[in-house]
Amino acid sequence: MAMKRSDLVRLAARPLETSGRSVKSRGVRQAAPAAGGFANMIIARLAQKTRFVDPGLLARWPTLVGKDVAGVCRPGRLLGSGVGRTMEIHVADGAAAALAQFRHDDIVDRLNAYFGQGVVARLSVRQVGGSAPGTSPTGTPPQASAPRGLSRFRDGD
Repeated sequence: MAMKRSDLVRLAARPLETSGRSVKSRGVRQAAPAAGGFANMIIARLAQKTRFVDPGLLARWPTLVGKDVAGVCRPGRLLGSGVGRTMEIHVADGAAAALAQFRHDDIVDRLNAYFGQGVVARLSVRQVGGSAPGTSPTGTPPQASAPRGLSRFRDGD
């Protein structure tokens, strides 16, 4: 025996019979937390694990440290917390490391002007191999092929 639509509507609108007992219902549930907050935490942790470099710092690197220094090294991670942190500088060879060490105080002063006074206290120069940015291992300009060594950071890729 099929019920008519009007009968179903009338039954649904009728209060639930509880045979004298009170029925407790749940309160209103809270909304789900915003996914953006969790995404920011996950990305921050991943960035720390993968030695992520701030894209803003990469873009401003030549103006921060000068074109001569920026031509032989790239920024790495900012290690530590608070004031007195250590900035990793990646270089391709020993000559670039010597130049970065020679210009240590100037680079630290310029980085502190960018990050805030006293944030960077030391530089850690790391030789990562490959050729100097803008040249191939033979000293000639690189071909249009895949970038080598530190030159991959040049365009912020």
